[in-house]
Amino acid sequence: MSYLDTLRFHFAGRFFSNPSTVNNDPGHYDNFNFDRTINWKPGFSSEADGWWNPEGANAFQFRNVRIKAAVYEDGSLASSDTDGLFRFSVESRGVNPGKMVDLDPDQQLVSMIFGLDIALIDDAGRIALEGVFEPAPFTDIWRKGPPPGGDEAACAAYQSVLNVRSWGDVTSSRFLQQLKNAAGDNILSVKFNLDGYSMNAADAAKFAQGRIVGTLGPGKATEPRHWIVGRHFGNEVHPTGPRAPSPRFVTDSGVNYFVGMHDETRRKIRLDLGNALPVAPAAGPNQDIGELFLGWRNANGTVTEFAQIPYLAPNWYERTAGIIELPQERELTAAETQSIATSPLCLVAHRQAQRPIVSEEPKAHIRADMFVARLNPGETAVFRLHASRLGRPLPNTRINIGLLIPPGQDAKADFPRAALSMPTSVTTDAAGNAEVTMLASDPGNPRFFYTDPDNRRVHVDGQVYMVTYAIEGEPQPNPSNILSILVWNNFVPDEPPTWEGSMGAVFTQYGNLYPWMTKFGPLLDLANYAQVAAARERIRAVLLLAESNQHYMPVTRDLSKSRRAAMLRWLTELGADGLPRRGVPAAPEVAVAFEPAAKKAAAGAPSERPPAAEMERGSKTIAAERRRMVLDTPDRR
Repeated sequence: MSYLDTLRFHFAGRFFSNPSTVNNDPGHYDNFNFDRTINWKPGFSSEADGWWNPEGANAFQFRNVRIKAAVYEDGSLASSDTDGLFRFSVESRGVNPGKMVDLDPDQQLVSMIFGLDIALIDDAGRIALEGVFEPAPFTDIWRKGPPPGGDEAACAAYQSVLNVRSWGDVTSSRFLQQLKNAAGDNILSVKFNLDGYSMNAADAAKFAQGRIVGTLGPGKATEPRHWIVGRHFGNEVHPTGPRAPSPRFVTDSGVNYFVGMHDETRRKIRLDLGNALPVAPAAGPNQDIGELFLGWRNANGTVTEFAQIPYLAPNWYERTAGIIELPQERELTAAETQSIATSPLCLVAHRQAQRPIVSEEPKAHIRADMFVARLNPGETAVFRLHASRLGRPLPNTRINIGLLIPPGQDAKADFPRAALSMPTSVTTDAAGNAEVTMLASDPGNPRFFYTDPDNRRVHVDGQVYMVTYAIEGEPQPNPSNILSILVWNNFVPDEPPTWEGSMGAVFTQYGNLYPWMTKFGPLLDLANYAQVAAARERIRAVLLLAESNQHYMPVTRDLSKSRRAAMLRWLTELGADGLPRRGVPAAPEVAVAFEPAAKKAAAGAPSERPPAAEMERGSKTIAAERRRMVLDTPDRR
């Protein structure tokens, strides 16, 4: 059971997300040369300013999100005249909002949402249900809006589960009664798409906001949390065969990857086109790309169409979240059911001529459930993969595992394989499942860059590994289907830890990189020993919270366990004066004047900041264009 099953409701509204952008620039990791008068300045100047939103708090909230439609278990539509469901809005709850954060400056295309509580609340404040969104990264980011692109034209999808904390009075809604009964594990499946995001601070009504459209239905503990086991579409069809999309958020066909489900009991196909069809303008209605039909591909290459998709109907996207059940007016025949079970499905556009534009992956599909991990030395991550063909499990199938690194021999030294132990292949079991276990070791400080002519090295903690997985002999068609693992290095403080010896540099860097944290409570500057010492109990409290908590520090989740342990120890083991140990100040360094353009990145280090004209398009667009990786293939014997 999932959001793509029959029982579901669709919602639409606005979302708010205000990430801090200071940490997007690798030069800002240099405490010695950091200048708050410049580096906290918003804008896109030629200087090393704080980009477009330096004071962001990484908040994530739903705003004015309403239920647009609902479908009962029998497939009939709920009516706002008779079902109390439509009196409820979908709200993010809590004193603090959820948090949206990148994995790392070198991997900004899997931003995760943490600490998000979601509830159905009516105008009188009555709560029908409340639950916790299991932290999840986005996937399948692409340019949904028209050129020239940028983050405002981009769209990305989040899928996860809502672990229900409590149910309220649901007697006014037939739909909610069915949903409560179906959610036997108190798990709900939720999927939402974000697009039309504005970075224009001059437009206060839209700044740091965008459109959210999604679906909620019953979930099941035994099913994947972050994707659907079904029929997967994405290969654009060319005369020379399928081709991978550009890393610039663009697909050749103008239609993105999407999933479908063959409901053999109801004799229907359900498609999720919510993050697949282009719109114009950004966050606007669907573009007209011709009459769309769903069909299956015959052995001779021809296509048999069996259902039309009315995607151009007024407000179709908001009312349906892009989910449609086909055929709409009838059931599939027995012959159609047999053909669908054994043939690849495809989307066909009737423009000047009939042309298949997106096809189901005809050979096989493979996907990891959770695909992001943050690891400390000695920790392991287990990634669960599932392989299928035409929606059915692929047993006893070899899955090859490989490391992606930037091109060039020098890059291999910056991605030490020993720091992330992984198998070169795994084999699926009888149900098509396989597990990949990765063990992290200390990578040292492989990522560094020079900040001045004296070759001062500034390091960014650990290394980000991108790992590909693919069925033996077949490419991985979807570039979003990779594993992203941040492996931190082991931080060793001075003994005992002191502010001047090691801890001041850690606190100062976070105070520099995230100006909002410097405003955490009254008179708290994380670069000021006296203020940090006075606030030690409050800081200890948030450092001890679970990573999923809204109050967790740091808000960006990019602090290693060894650094947190050192900070907690320093805040706890007090000196003779009853305060955290200050230590002896080191001899002051002398700043070296240099031109920002003279900075040079080491191989594998964060890329140089892009020109101002590029930065205005947004960090996600820039991150996509920076991804130029090649497969480092080990000996598989």
